[in-house]
Amino acid sequence: MVGRLRRPAVAVAAALALTAALGANAHAQQVDIGEVQSVADTELGVTSAHLCKDAHGPGDWNEHCIDVKGRGLKVDTVQAHLSSTVAPYFPGQIDGVTVYIWGVLFNGTKYERQFRNNSSGRGTLGAKFQVNDYFKHDSLMCARVVYDPARTPEPVCIKIKR
Repeated sequence: MVGRLRRPAVAVAAALALTAALGANAHAQQVDIGEVQSVADTELGVTSAHLCKDAHGPGDWNEHCIDVKGRGLKVDTVQAHLSSTVAPYFPGQIDGVTVYIWGVLFNGTKYERQFRNNSSGRGTLGAKFQVNDYFKHDSLMCARVVYDPARTPEPVCIKIKR
C-alpha cells in the first residue's frame, strides 16, 4: 500500500514540477535595479534568451520571466510576464500587472519602457515590447513584473553579447 504524502511533500513536488515545466534557471543570481553587479548565466548572443525568478503573485507559486529575441547586440522584442500556479497544479487568476523593462543602448543612453496591463489572465499575464534597437555589449536587458506594488520582485536580467 502506498503511504499518503503530507502537504509539504506535495507542495515541494508541485514546485519542482512547475520549475521543470517552465524552464526556470535555478542558478540565477539576484540583481539590483540600481547598479547591477551580478547577472544570471543566460546570455543573448544567438537568437533568443529566457529567464525566470520568483516573484509575488496571487498563486501558491509565482515567478516573473523575461524573453528576449534578437541576434547579438540587436534586440527585436522583449516579453515579460508573471506566471502563477495554485495547488494542486492549476493556473492562477492574475488581475493586472505593471511591466517594466530597461537596458543600455549601443550609444550609452538608457532604454526604459513600462506598461500597465489591467486585463485578467489565467496562468500568465504580461506585455510584449517591440524594441528593434542595438544595445551595448555586456550590458543587461532587465525586466520586472509587479503584481502588488508593496512587494516588488528583484529584476530578472539577460546579458547582451555580440
